[in-house]
Amino acid sequence: MKNLKNTAIILIAFALLFACKTQEELKVVEKPEKEKIDKPEKDIEKVKYDDIIVKEEKVSLELLEEKDLEVHDKNRFFVILGSFEYKENAENFMQQLKEKGFEPFMLLTDFGFHRVSVDSFVDEDDARDYIQKIRSRYQAYNDTWLLIKK
Repeated sequence: MKNLKNTAIILIAFALLFACKTQEELKVVEKPEKEKIDKPEKDIEKVKYDDIIVKEEKVSLELLEEKDLEVHDKNRFFVILGSFEYKENAENFMQQLKEKGFEPFMLLTDFGFHRVSVDSFVDEDDARDYIQKIRSRYQAYNDTWLLIKK
């Protein structure tokens, strides 16, 4: 009787061992492969645009020099690299950008924030393209965003 009980325990143990292993093998065999889908370039560009933060707000161009005012006054889409509560911090950041070859200028929001922009555009797609170029060339500015002037 004792041998029969031990044999039964051994058989159950083997059955469980092989059953679990079979289930694992089935999972591996049955797992479907992911289908590769080639997307057109236009879709890829759209995905890149999706992560650009866009804010629409009233801004004043009063802080611009006369030469910058003529260029940017007619434009509605501004590429923003920094936003600061204190003007002095914005000016320091602008100096850093000038050293890297940018031509920054400052916008003032109704809320008193100083937005540091490096360019503006009439066309939104042109602004988004420029944001992508900045992000791809300058890792430090991968949070560059788009301001739409009200």
